[in-house]
Amino acid sequence: MAGRIAQNILEDILSRVDIAELISGYIPLKRSGRNFKALCPFHHEKTASFTVSPDRQIYHCFGCAKGGNAFSFLMEYERMEFQEAVELLARKCGVTIPETSKEDAKTASLSTQLYKINELANAFYMQNLNSSEGQTAKNYLIKRNIKEETLKLFRLGFALDKWDASINYLRAKNISLSLLEKAGLVLSKEGGGYYDRFRNRIIFPIFDVNSRTLGFGARVLPTLIQAKPDASIAKYVNSPETPIYTKGRHLYGLNLAKEAIRENDFV
Repeated sequence: MAGRIAQNILEDILSRVDIAELISGYIPLKRSGRNFKALCPFHHEKTASFTVSPDRQIYHCFGCAKGGNAFSFLMEYERMEFQEAVELLARKCGVTIPETSKEDAKTASLSTQLYKINELANAFYMQNLNSSEGQTAKNYLIKRNIKEETLKLFRLGFALDKWDASINYLRAKNISLSLLEKAGLVLSKEGGGYYDRFRNRIIFPIFDVNSRTLGFGARVLPTLIQAKPDASIAKYVNSPETPIYTKGRHLYGLNLAKEAIRENDFV
């Protein structure tokens, strides 16, 4: 049934479909600035009022007011049920729809929670970078000619030089330690308890194409390496794979570059 397909699967399908390419397979589209126009396929008209927006991945007719995404277009044009439209597009873009079960619903719910936790963590790291404790890290970035607007655009942050700063912040937001571990933000101690994965490092959040926070890359400060030349300190520490993050599947910065890629038709 339509409602039984997990939301993350639906979003994955839509993120892989180019709505302009899909609709152009049914009706001729004409470029109009950033969008495309055509005579509406859903009502008779002489002047084109049907618009397709590649940026927003939607269509809308100003004549009959019909509009929506790739699923709704197929449902309206091909007279399909929602399930049929989803399955057709899934086959077209290579997405496998798993058999529906209680476990699927549980996974979708977990994914939603992990996105939220990562957003909260990213906000905390950004706050730290602009605090007195993050001044050394910020000075280093500025020295590397990274401007203030770039820091904000890429949402860079800083993990404090403490074992439990993130834990305390996120626990105060009613996030369980179990979920923090699933998000890859904490590590378990051998004798029991947890500690922050990222400490005293510059934080680079990793986003999907829809700008949802999937995980983090963390770079050590050069001053720490200089202070402890004999210590074995990893230059970079990254989030592990989680239910929402698979290494090698996401291109850093694609969420910011996708519009330019569409406009210029090349990467």
